[in-house]
Amino acid sequence: MPNSKDPIFGKSTLLNLSTIFCIMLSILFMIVDQRTHKLEMIKSRVSNILHPVLWLAQTPIATGYKIGAQFNHYQTLLQENEEYKKRQLFLNVGLQKMASLEAENQRLRTLLKASVDLDEPSLVAEIQSLDLDPYRNIVILNRGHRDNVMVGQVLIDPNGLVGQITEVNEFSSKAILISDPTHLIPVQLDRNGLRGLAAGTGNLNVLEIRNIQMHENIHNDIKKGDLFVSSGLDGRFPAGYPIATVELVEYDSSKPFAKIIAKPTVQLDRIREVLILKKVRSKLNEAK
Repeated sequence: MPNSKDPIFGKSTLLNLSTIFCIMLSILFMIVDQRTHKLEMIKSRVSNILHPVLWLAQTPIATGYKIGAQFNHYQTLLQENEEYKKRQLFLNVGLQKMASLEAENQRLRTLLKASVDLDEPSLVAEIQSLDLDPYRNIVILNRGHRDNVMVGQVLIDPNGLVGQITEVNEFSSKAILISDPTHLIPVQLDRNGLRGLAAGTGNLNVLEIRNIQMHENIHNDIKKGDLFVSSGLDGRFPAGYPIATVELVEYDSSKPFAKIIAKPTVQLDRIREVLILKKVRSKLNEAK
């Protein structure tokens, strides 16, 4: 038997009736509004009242859309910036390569002009690398037996004498520079013919001029800036090629020879291409 205290209608029944009533009321309002337009003022007032509420409800969504759009735009800008950086890097590398090629072409043009001015045939060679021995001044060239390179051939460049071929392989060769500590070359002073020996020191920018005897006019015979050239007296190198300019002269009457330091006319620490004189004169004479 049901309890007399229980309501006639349950909560769910009341909720359903409320829903049906609201739907019926809404339909009635729609019919009245469509036929009589008497609810326009009420709708306008309700709209004005609800506008701030709607604005507040839509503001977070609109703000979220704007933030998302700004973030996407920022990401796009970052990607474009990275692309521009890569392009700029490639352009800079290209410009550096062009500058390097232009400098190389200029050096080759100078070498070719020097080869035309020579009285004997020559061959352009490129320095590929340096010998691994840190105490020697030896370079590896990109010319070998296939190019008819032979031991004893002389290397020059437009500024003077560079060295001599010491070893030849099929596709490459080794050459000793005039600055090598074992290298000697007979020289003479271009101004007055005074003879001596240019000895390598191991420093690419320093040569020592030996066997210049002390005498009463030594101060006038050798001065800073004087040019030493190859004398050709050893039969290894052709005569008349620039070797070095005098940087320092020290006179000591108690010693038989003056101390003379000279700088090679060729920038041995910077050259990349050389001319190989095809005529072979004789093998090397090393410093003792």
